Amino acid sequence: MNRRNLVSSYLLIFLLALCFSSASFSKTIIKRYGDKIVYTTPWAELSMPEKIEAAEDAKNYIQSKLANIVTSEKARDDISAILTKEAEIDAVINDATRWIESSNEMYLGIRLTDVKPTGFFITIGGAFSANLKIGGGAGGNIGFVFVPSKIQIYNIRKKQITSSYFTLKPAIIGMGNVDVGGGIGGGSCFRVGFGVIWGALTSPDDFRGVFVGISGTTSFGFGQNTKVFLLKNSSKDYIQNVAFMTSWESGPVAEVSFHGTTGAIIPLSALVKLIFPNDGSENVPTASP
Repeated sequence: MNRRNLVSSYLLIFLLALCFSSASFSKTIIKRYGDKIVYTTPWAELSMPEKIEAAEDAKNYIQSKLANIVTSEKARDDISAILTKEAEIDAVINDATRWIESSNEMYLGIRLTDVKPTGFFITIGGAFSANLKIGGGAGGNIGFVFVPSKIQIYNIRKKQITSSYFTLKPAIIGMGNVDVGGGIGGGSCFRVGFGVIWGALTSPDDFRGVFVGISGTTSFGFGQNTKVFLLKNSSKDYIQNVAFMTSWESGPVAEVSFHGTTGAIIPLSALVKLIFPNDGSENVPTASP
């Protein structure tokens, strides 16, 4: 990849990161598990005062409402007293969630201070290509996605936050791509890569779907491939993520190319439990004695 293309690629990454800034997309997720409410806040949101304020307002709203809903002495010792009021509790949580979502709309905008990734990923795989001015190639990778988050657990019976910690829950992905464009040379290679993700990503399992972007390679036995792509999760209504990925490659390859790239990312979640049996989720039981 020549210097002009390299500069253009990094400028594109910067502009996309601005458009998919954390201010527009990140938000605290609230879920109830039995007698506990779990607040999951993406780490990218922790340096945004107005987002933290919105999340704290939502938490205070929940806790003040629950103080009126869960009033009996029995509820302190018997979870069944909590479960009989599930509908009322969930209605309060839904109201708080809508407040957080409305705060995202209030604070839509592009600010340099918010241009931070919401997730990271590492990959290992391979690729092959052939170019004679015009050409292309294909590749495949397996990797791990990480979304750093802060977890707070509120105990409804005790009426307080009983646990607070950071987690780096992983998800395993499979990634395949096909490239077409201009270049010279080709070959096959082994790749090890690293990437960063911007946009809406509270769970690593959501980093999946189809993608389209650009890919540049410079390699003579050993070299580098760089990709920038937009990702559309099939369960979402619109594109929510942009990613930058760079891979170091080695093998019988001699290539200089600049391609368009498209492909898919699929979750391989079943393998996570085999490699990471303790990912922190067991700290959120459905009920506690």
